[in-house]
Amino acid sequence: MAGRNNSANKFPLVKGDFERNKFHKNLHKSIRLKILLTPFTRGGITQTTSKMQIIKNSNDIYNITQKWRQENQQIGFVPTMGALHEGHISLCNIARQENQKYITSIFVNPTQFAPGEDYDKYFRPFERDCELLRDAGCDAIFAPDAAQMYEEQSSTKVSVSGLTSLWEGAVRPTHFDGVTTIVSKLFHLVPAHRAYFGEKDYQQLKIIQRMVRDLNFPIEIIPVPTVRESDGLAKSSRNAYLNPAERQAATVLYQALQSAVKLVADGEKDIKVLLDEMHKVCEKEPLFQLDYAAIVDTETLQPLMCLEKSPVRALIAGYIGRTHLIDNCGINFNAMRLGNIDSIKTSNGPEPRY
Repeated sequence: MAGRNNSANKFPLVKGDFERNKFHKNLHKSIRLKILLTPFTRGGITQTTSKMQIIKNSNDIYNITQKWRQENQQIGFVPTMGALHEGHISLCNIARQENQKYITSIFVNPTQFAPGEDYDKYFRPFERDCELLRDAGCDAIFAPDAAQMYEEQSSTKVSVSGLTSLWEGAVRPTHFDGVTTIVSKLFHLVPAHRAYFGEKDYQQLKIIQRMVRDLNFPIEIIPVPTVRESDGLAKSSRNAYLNPAERQAATVLYQALQSAVKLVADGEKDIKVLLDEMHKVCEKEPLFQLDYAAIVDTETLQPLMCLEKSPVRALIAGYIGRTHLIDNCGINFNAMRLGNIDSIKTSNGPEPRY
């Protein structure tokens, strides 16, 4: 595994992170949004195109992963639901750097969507995703259908208690059981050495880390900082649902987080003051309906009553129209300075001020 550079940079990183700016300096330029013209055969058949294998069958992906392990090759894994953007590609770039082989899964998992959510309309630009992954040096894509992942009479699920009942778990009570179940299945089918998850879905990241510890999965979970637009909006596949007015309004999540960071940098440690300021920012945007804003412990995700240790995590979520958006940032109040949102900007436009 390649060594990690923990040197300081403009965006202080929380424990467990490492310097990644060199992977992302020209990330936006590397994303080529063109349609792949190579035909793809459906129905569980494995294809190879330009040295990147596209694998539909669960036995095939397991066998190829085991083959690479027997050859003493280090293997990375990037689980996704497709509709890839620069945030996903940042995971792939790091997986490419740290491993001799890496696999990306593309599977829109039905069990993490509740009735009435956006499963049916979730973007599935498979050919474009394949082209982006080929450009990012992916060795194999695992793209099963639902029948490959769930038998008709499937009755088993993986559930992590505690962490899943808070925040997104309270808003979407069945969501995280679907996430942990599919991720555990993927970890069995793709026995990689390490897997890469974005900090943008921070609660999901902590739940996956807990599941891996509790169930002794022999895999290392690598967190990757959030990738943002030039105006601060976190990259998300759901951003594509937003019309121009909603897209502009969506920056309120980042602005609310930034307001808390600025207060802490100015010396404020009263959490009620921080939350009141986040709420005030949100109330100024009429298109935004706040679900929650919180300052929490970085591991337990429990809400904090006062700032006694650092870093902490600020969480925010809500709706712009019918689109559910989430965001978060780490706050290191011991640093007592600006620049504590651990994220990576990919646009060539002006960077947001902190």
